[in-house]
Amino acid sequence: MVHSNEPHTEPSFQPLVQQVLAALAGTYKKRNLYVASHTVYQNALDALIQLFDALLHQTERLKLNVEQDRILYDGAAVYEGATEPTDLAFILHRDGLISITFREGLQRWELDTLI
Repeated sequence: MVHSNEPHTEPSFQPLVQQVLAALAGTYKKRNLYVASHTVYQNALDALIQLFDALLHQTERLKLNVEQDRILYDGAAVYEGATEPTDLAFILHRDGLISITFREGLQRWELDTLI
């Protein structure tokens, strides 16, 4: 039996989380530009749910902490925003959201409602 002094670490999902949040911010912007039934928004929402599915299939849950100008995953900034009234992090924080957890099985309608 081989023993290692190195602690066991789980794989870093930070790059995928950054990709998901970039897609979430982009989908949010598209929703502000187009009606909910518009193809551009619907395609962005489809792509977003696929990214979430891929991530949550690997991790089962994603807990994010929301600050006024950024969103953190596991203590690291994965989304850097601006303190502007149209920025995703700013809006979530302004509305009182300090953390959010997404779980495996997230439904398309749930993301649509969030956005």
